[in-house]
Amino acid sequence: MLAVGVSLQRRVLAGLATLIASTSLFVPAAGARQASKWYWTPGLCKAKLQNYGVKIGDGRTYNVAKAYCVGLHNHCWLSGGVRRYKVFTAVMLSYDGVVRRLQLTVTGRTTWSGTQPVIIDRHMSSVQFELAYGPAAWIVAKSENAAGCWDLHP
Repeated sequence: MLAVGVSLQRRVLAGLATLIASTSLFVPAAGARQASKWYWTPGLCKAKLQNYGVKIGDGRTYNVAKAYCVGLHNHCWLSGGVRRYKVFTAVMLSYDGVVRRLQLTVTGRTTWSGTQPVIIDRHMSSVQFELAYGPAAWIVAKSENAAGCWDLHP
């Protein structure tokens, strides 16, 4: 069982790192960047997803049991020693065990928009999700944090 857990964790870490690398290249146009002056912490991102759920483009919604948000360094603002982000990669576990990921962009104090959620696992327990995605999110976040932040509001 330990070998399966380590294998899953490596696969998850590789998937998150690839997703971060591909979305880090996304830079909004100057007008889009000015559209919202709000930046969130990863904790606020997680709270928004877990407290309010996600509405899919076709109008359906799902509730989020657990989530991990990793802020992208090229959309980061350092304010009073606290990192705040405009764009996150989020991995979420719904109550039925489905794991999805999306890119979330902060649009206001309490609002956000996101890419269409992608299913990355059809059934995972809460414990499996924590064991696989918690350490992976931490490693990817550590890498993003090492890349720096703006020290003035962009």
